[in-house]
Amino acid sequence: MIKDMLRETDVFCRWGGDEFAILLPDTDLEGGRLLAERIRAGVNRGVVKGVEFSVSTGVGQHSTDEAIDSLLERVDAALYLARKNGGDRVETSN
Repeated sequence: MIKDMLRETDVFCRWGGDEFAILLPDTDLEGGRLLAERIRAGVNRGVVKGVEFSVSTGVGQHSTDEAIDSLLERVDAALYLARKNGGDRVETSN
């Protein structure tokens, strides 16, 4: 379902355990946030074998000259903020 929401240039991969990453080339922070909200809403509508799912998401935009590790730390902090704030939500990292 998630792959159907992505463009051919986007990259969707498992990051670890129950975490996934989506790389969105040529997408700003607001575009990433909107996609994350669409994915969250879509997953909430789905039930697989009687199990309901929810999505907590951290979204960030890569800054010029920023190390990739720094971006990943910011997005990870946003993800944990989403979980801390009750889950099933999207948080952005500025």
